[in-house]
Amino acid sequence: MLGTSVFITISAATTDTLTGTVPAGLVPGVYALTVRNADGRSGTLSPAYTAFNPPSLDTTLETGYLLTFGPGAPGTDGDDDHVQVIFFEVPASCSDSLYFRIFDADTGGAVDELHGGGTTIMYTLRGYTGTYAHFDARSAHPGPAGINSGTLLTQTVIGDNSAYDNNWALVFGPYSAAQGESVGSSKVFKLVVEGISGNDGNLYNVVLSADPLMNVAPAESRVFAYSWTFPLALDPSQRPPLYPYVSQGTAFLEQHNWDMDYAGGEVTLHTPMRNIGVLGSYISGDGEEAWSSYGVQAGEDGTTWTVTMEFSPSGAASWNDVTFWTAGDGADLAIFTRPTMASPP
Repeated sequence: MLGTSVFITISAATTDTLTGTVPAGLVPGVYALTVRNADGRSGTLSPAYTAFNPPSLDTTLETGYLLTFGPGAPGTDGDDDHVQVIFFEVPASCSDSLYFRIFDADTGGAVDELHGGGTTIMYTLRGYTGTYAHFDARSAHPGPAGINSGTLLTQTVIGDNSAYDNNWALVFGPYSAAQGESVGSSKVFKLVVEGISGNDGNLYNVVLSADPLMNVAPAESRVFAYSWTFPLALDPSQRPPLYPYVSQGTAFLEQHNWDMDYAGGEVTLHTPMRNIGVLGSYISGDGEEAWSSYGVQAGEDGTTWTVTMEFSPSGAASWNDVTFWTAGDGADLAIFTRPTMASPP
């Protein structure tokens, strides 16, 4: 475990406000904030400060792609269940028309991982009661009950179709917030991306937008899942950051990774207080799972942690496909696409 310190240059101060500059290159996430007086006295508030990446509304995971394989692909390809369940949250008061836009929805062309062809992917959007509240829907590996809970809003199956290649041609909508499931002061929709046939890997991304032709995020909307499957690209700027929400009172957090494959893979958990380096013995090999557990310290709950990953490529590989999820005291955690101090709906 490595300590983490963020030094902020204070440019102005009043009795209740500090104004300062955060250093460049800070890993996005939630941090503790310590104020130290000239006389040596100090105080720490955690969680206190959230650092965001510059807005990147073209993708769900800020950078890179999501990945879903056809059911004929083995687990050694990195997808352990051939389905991705994604939740979209908007305030119940949202008045925007809502569009669910999908980039590169087809299973052919330059973007996807092609093995044998004949792969089809089913995209299903659900809303109303049961979409999210069904206990199995909030699982890292939901069964049919959790996948199919809620009311069917729309569904389509796409294979190798150039009309959907390398573009945002697949759009579901418009919908209103009222068609999502009511959860507290939020409305929640569920998009299921499921491999139906074949063994190719479908690389894609999804966006909730207030515009059918552009990616315009509705105000206060959030995107999360209970597990994510994605490729780790060679380019560090294309490696997706992940933000599991650690609920108030959580005692232990578990990280689970499937099929990280390559020797030299690294996972780091950035809490508001410290950085936790996951040891190599807890990094999964080919077609297998590895996991480890860590105690949650004071000031590290009631907020998201940041997960970063690295890998050492083997041969000509340009990326490594992996599935990642977390649990808090044995319950699967919502993993957001942006850092947040607000709990899941």
